[in-house]
Amino acid sequence: MSKIFNLLESMNLTSRETMEVLSNSTRDIKQLKVYKDSSSDLIYIDDFFIGDHVYRDGGYREHQATSSVASLEDIADCNRRVNDFKEFYENKVVCDFGCGAGTFLVDIKNDTKASYGVELQEDYAIELNKKDIKCLDTINDIPDNLDTCFLFHVLEHLEDPIHHFDSIRNKLTNKGKIVIEVPHARDFLIKELNLEEFIDFTLWSQHLILHTRESLEAFLIEAGYKNINIYGVQRFSIANHIQWIKDKIPGGHRSKLKNLETDQLKNAYQDALNNIDATDTLIAIAEK
Repeated sequence: MSKIFNLLESMNLTSRETMEVLSNSTRDIKQLKVYKDSSSDLIYIDDFFIGDHVYRDGGYREHQATSSVASLEDIADCNRRVNDFKEFYENKVVCDFGCGAGTFLVDIKNDTKASYGVELQEDYAIELNKKDIKCLDTINDIPDNLDTCFLFHVLEHLEDPIHHFDSIRNKLTNKGKIVIEVPHARDFLIKELNLEEFIDFTLWSQHLILHTRESLEAFLIEAGYKNINIYGVQRFSIANHIQWIKDKIPGGHRSKLKNLETDQLKNAYQDALNNIDATDTLIAIAEK
């Protein structure tokens, strides 16, 4: 056991007695063990980190979904974030930490006081700077203090999350906010259905920790944040779940099954999953 395990053990989120092997491989690397804690439900990979150089060149993205599929999901996620987080970016100095192509920053740019990105992938950073959005290597290079720092599906990639939480906290204004979005270890298809095909599809060498509400709160408290609010959202709705259960493959939200969905049904399904703590995504909002 090594870095991740030691950190989680020190925070009482796992132990040698409660850790179990969830899988002996990930979707991209064979013979890489993924653990699940039987007490906390936390899912994690120990003693493995792909390295910053991989994130800089961006080659790993070639092994993901096609660009057309990814763009549909990126747009849906971005629209939700723009609608849901307006109070945290309007007329504020903001940073999107691990911003990727910067879709969110581009969409909110005219509503902020100032916008920054932190992104290792060089071609993304170059393109964002061309769009007059300052994109930097590290948060310490940002010249302003921040009202809000967003981390959308970034935390699970970090080998030393407490260090990054500390760095972000040091850049926040008094009562500045951190807004985090992460995949949920208690996803309905994992926790309730134990759907092997979905688990095989989901586990990825770059996702070092899949969080629960409790673990996310514990990390934020460890890094000194307060006034923590955590809730679930469902990125992939009931059509996606129907196809996973029926055919054991993804994409129901892009198939004819999507014709079943209305806004009312999507909201009701998200509420139902929240009631049993089984959404696919967690949002955490905390204050310096």
